[in-house]
Amino acid sequence: MLGEKFAVGPIEQLICQYLAVDEACLFTNLNDLGQEEVIIAIQSQTRPPADQLNRIKQHFSSFDRIRFAFLQEFPRTDTMTRKVRRRELKALILSGKDEAESRTGL
Repeated sequence: MLGEKFAVGPIEQLICQYLAVDEACLFTNLNDLGQEEVIIAIQSQTRPPADQLNRIKQHFSSFDRIRFAFLQEFPRTDTMTRKVRRRELKALILSGKDEAESRTGL
């Protein structure tokens, strides 16, 4: 996924619908060991059930590392559109200021 560009919006919408959460954002990142990981950021007041999260992980099985990050509110712009500040959200997650769950393998 790193270096490849594709529309994540439709994937994020499907994740939101399946998990019944407010919003989802997808990111890729190289972790401290240089391994590619997928980060699925979830905005929700409640944590989705583990069995639903595991089903989502199965759809990303081509990646060695998948990490969920849970936040009650994503950083947003101050404009009328209230768009997610994706760069700020990713920095927030990578700084460890979220509730995260990681997995290696299935």
